[in-house]
Amino acid sequence: MNLRTGVLEQTWNDEAKLRGLLSDAGLKPNDYPLDGGASTLWANLIPLLKGRGELSRVLRFLQRRVGKMWEGTVAELINYFEKQERELAYFHKRIQLREDTDAALARLWEAPNHQATLLMPVHPNAAKLAGMRSWITGCARAVVKAQKTGAQVSYDDEAAEIEQWATQLAAVSDAFRLYESMLEKYRSGHEAEPGHPARSLAAEAEEERLLLGWRLNLRASIQQLIAALRPDS
Repeated sequence: MNLRTGVLEQTWNDEAKLRGLLSDAGLKPNDYPLDGGASTLWANLIPLLKGRGELSRVLRFLQRRVGKMWEGTVAELINYFEKQERELAYFHKRIQLREDTDAALARLWEAPNHQATLLMPVHPNAAKLAGMRSWITGCARAVVKAQKTGAQVSYDDEAAEIEQWATQLAAVSDAFRLYESMLEKYRSGHEAEPGHPARSLAAEAEEERLLLGWRLNLRASIQQLIAALRPDS
């Protein structure tokens, strides 16, 4: 309070000076309320800088501009608010990690719907395959985002859990690409080209047997993914 009333409100006491100060400190003046007299300006600005974790940044810029009388006080405040800002940043990252893991789980828990598609007596059509492909892609993006968010703030068990999702999802992706490729090949060759003899029933039966094996493999990989998700989620 003494620093504020004795220095800040005296030296940076209007909007123009505060704009210059914020710009010099690497901040964007338009992001802050800069209306009113010196007391109002700083009364509004300090809580906002604290909430954004930027107060120590401004104080560090001011440290060499407040005179020897205040250098020690400013240094103490910088240390105090830097600690607060580290704690605040960690808290925000933990919140973001929870949001990202919840978002990833929401996408991953669509797995039973796609597994049900593979339990049908016929192979999925193009629309179903496209939906499954989109689901896998969306899950992969969500899981990668959770991994990046948690790189510095996740606990060991959380990181291991997300890594397990990623591993099982990669297996699903590989199994899907193989099944989709084989199904497309099977369907494209199912109709004999003009002038070519039709395939034997035995050949078609063997191709269908192999294709069902790839589909079973995809179903099994999705089941393993479901097993990797938290039971209470």
